[in-house]
Amino acid sequence: MSTNTSNKERRDWTVFLILLPIGILLMLVAGQIAIRIVPFWRVAGGMESSLDPETGSGNQPLLFQPLSFEILTP
Repeated sequence: MSTNTSNKERRDWTVFLILLPIGILLMLVAGQIAIRIVPFWRVAGGMESSLDPETGSGNQPLLFQPLSFEILTP
């Protein structure tokens, strides 16, 4: 009974030690594919903000004021 258990445990470790490097290799391949895809993405996002820090909330006390004027876009 103990030899059957030890053979099964050895087989489990062998499968684990084979699948672990294959999984890591597949993650690296997926990362390389993702890095190559990124330069083809385009986002049309304008930075022309129409926010005015002085009258942004209309001077209503219930609305949140900006935390800092430096974070607003020009």
